[in-house]
Amino acid sequence: MKHQIITLRHRLLHPLTFLWVILCAGGLALWMDLPERTELLHREQVVFYVCLALALLFGEISVPALDRKLARIPAILLPVCACAAFLQTEVSIANPMTSLSNWGVVWNLLIAASICLVCYFLLGRMWLAGIVSGVLMTLLSVVNFFTLLFRGTPVCPADIFSAGTAAEVAGGYENPFTPAVGVRDAGILAVFLAQLAISLVFYRTEQRPASRKAAWAIRFAALAAAFVWFRVGSLPAVTTGVGLNLIDWSWSENYYPKGYLCTTLMRVNSLFYQKPSGYSDAKVTQFLDEMSAEAGERTDSGELPNIILIVNESWFDWTQITDFTTSAPVMPFLDGLDNCVRGYAVNPIVGTAASEYEILTSNSMCLFPSNNPFTQMNLKSTSSIARYLGELGYTSSAFHPCPATNYNRNTAYPALGFDNVYFGDSPEIDAVDVVNVHTGFSDLSCFEVLCHLYEEQQSDQPQFLYNLTFQNHGGYQIADFNGGWWKTDPERRIYVTSGFDNVRSEAEEYFTALTYTDEAFQYLVEYFEAVDDPTVICMVGDHQSYFSESTPDGHIKYESTMYQRGTPFVIWTNFPIEEEEVGYIGMPQLVPLFFRQPAWSCRLIISRSPNCTRRFPSLQAHSTGRATENSTRTISATRPKSLTCCSGISILNTAMSPHIREKTAVS
Repeated sequence: MKHQIITLRHRLLHPLTFLWVILCAGGLALWMDLPERTELLHREQVVFYVCLALALLFGEISVPALDRKLARIPAILLPVCACAAFLQTEVSIANPMTSLSNWGVVWNLLIAASICLVCYFLLGRMWLAGIVSGVLMTLLSVVNFFTLLFRGTPVCPADIFSAGTAAEVAGGYENPFTPAVGVRDAGILAVFLAQLAISLVFYRTEQRPASRKAAWAIRFAALAAAFVWFRVGSLPAVTTGVGLNLIDWSWSENYYPKGYLCTTLMRVNSLFYQKPSGYSDAKVTQFLDEMSAEAGERTDSGELPNIILIVNESWFDWTQITDFTTSAPVMPFLDGLDNCVRGYAVNPIVGTAASEYEILTSNSMCLFPSNNPFTQMNLKSTSSIARYLGELGYTSSAFHPCPATNYNRNTAYPALGFDNVYFGDSPEIDAVDVVNVHTGFSDLSCFEVLCHLYEEQQSDQPQFLYNLTFQNHGGYQIADFNGGWWKTDPERRIYVTSGFDNVRSEAEEYFTALTYTDEAFQYLVEYFEAVDDPTVICMVGDHQSYFSESTPDGHIKYESTMYQRGTPFVIWTNFPIEEEEVGYIGMPQLVPLFFRQPAWSCRLIISRSPNCTRRFPSLQAHSTGRATENSTRTISATRPKSLTCCSGISILNTAMSPHIREKTAVS
């Protein structure tokens, strides 16, 4: 038997044999069971079959003569590990491979090889490095796949600062397993088992270096090679030179042409702030002086109104993107509300904390698109609506029904100038009978908390109340009619009668949840209609709601990006104002919109230069919304390159006291 040319690497009854057979046969069966096999793109089908072939060939079928020769060259594991990691990560983001560039392939393979070299430096055995790096890349690929499934975007470097928050909200999602999910997971695991089988070939045969000194020399050489590539491969000058550029307005346009590992390494670089071209403290001071002069003096001739600002989780207007009809109006009260200013606020990087930051500070995220401002920025002395209103004599309070540590809000809110901060476990919330809707703390209960805080803090001082809700957070497969735990009111059930064909049950759950939001907003409006104090209420969505699969979108690329990021907002007051439909603006422009109304007796002046607002109604990462004569809201795919186009200076700075302006100008 020892002269056999081909043999089985393990006994037929070996546990690994059963794993490989079950995995490969199960994956193939799942693919055959798909109701429409075009659900997996053609290139992705090819990748999956390659994964299965690798698992079968290298997992069970052995050529002893070839094994003996390869065993003397453990470095052969390096390209094997690189190819395995490349396949796993691309399957995890469902990359169809149709737009993947040649340089993108090279970059991904070299990055994956560098990860294996780091493992070799730490472990000193190539076979063990192959196994450990395989485990790490498999875990990353699986987490990446489900993150994309739940959130709609892959794992990015900034997510490491928000892992606790991710774990907190993960409980709101039902098991998303479908045949297509099973096929992709099978492909990821099949590649790992192939890599494991090859690594085990070297378990007994890998030859150690002649001396301990030589062993450490090789290990440090491996570490140096990995470090050099990680550094060189992420330099913007190098990546741009080979046509690899970051595009943050669309994750698929970003990851598919360059590959997952390449894009991730490039985004690590963008975690760190870089001065824009032409930046200087003198120029910032000049801008502030010019904008202050243009704004004029602030006049407080009259009673200051209470201000209530609500960022409503996942509130989105799907009519912007796709055509559909429902069995009943989803938000009839809000749609028919008079005395309002309405529009859409384009969010920065599709993240709740980033949206909050832009709304509360009127600062654009365009110069640091890959960052989570609450976990990665020092917000002390940052200009904000809370700090500005505090200078006018307001008392400010912020409330969010989730744990205080989510996105570091327990320190972020006070740093932004809020006098009082409350979360779901704060004693003050006990005064409200909390009702849970959908994923948890209902919008109605949130608004009851706001009314309670208003009553408790009533004084001669006007109040600024801020609330980030949670009720409408995904996923959207937890209602009782979808087999989940949320007990819905049958009379509220919204049926989608046309459209959303591939995610109809999820859309129905989402729209049903919005009926509760509509009722809650009606409660809040009716409460403050009966209040004598002048009050302004603004509610805006933080980002689009995400379903398990995409919906049809007939818009061109840049328009589609604006519509997908444009969340609705409404501004209502209990005194007459001039009604207006403002169209699409950036989230930094939302708060200044409060103070443009001629009916405001206080005439607070905190507006950006009118010139800038007219030319750039929406400032976004890597793109700028430009206003033109023919279309007031169009998207230009040019990233602002200097402070002239997008200064990143807070709108609120123009009306702040000199000492705060001074701190902000140099930060």
